[in-house]
Amino acid sequence: MRAHPSYTKIQLIRVVGFFITLVGVFAALTVMFEMMRSSGVLPKTTWLPALTGAIAAVLVVWGIWWAALLPRRTRALGYSLRPNHLMARQGLLFRHVTSIPYGRIQYVDVDSGPLERAHHLVRLTIRTAGVTASKVTLYGIPTERGQQLRELLIRRADERMAAL
Repeated sequence: MRAHPSYTKIQLIRVVGFFITLVGVFAALTVMFEMMRSSGVLPKTTWLPALTGAIAAVLVVWGIWWAALLPRRTRALGYSLRPNHLMARQGLLFRHVTSIPYGRIQYVDVDSGPLERAHHLVRLTIRTAGVTASKVTLYGIPTERGQQLRELLIRRADERMAAL
């Protein structure tokens, strides 16, 4: 199963908000340094306005690139229920697949922030007894499916633990 397509909108809102804040800070610094230079507080040869302006420009380009990759990054999120383990997948350039045996699952959390609740989505956090991959999060799961998946994972974990 893949993350719900609405999860792309949530991520886009987060990314745009983050980059607008960063660009706004550096744009304000650019204006402030330019005003200080023109009023004589800073020397006329100062490089601060140019530096902060260049950083703001780089952040704009980086933000556009990051936002353009969001749909593909969201499609790369997914999970699969196998007979003996849960497979979780993430990553666009560097793919990461985690296999969690049901018997190693200790507990499953269902979380959602305001944006996720507005789109009727949740994220499942699965904590295991292992050290290397002791926590795996599944993003963009519809609320009802998330609750069902939580119950299923807990039931399978209990069955596997009882067999030990």
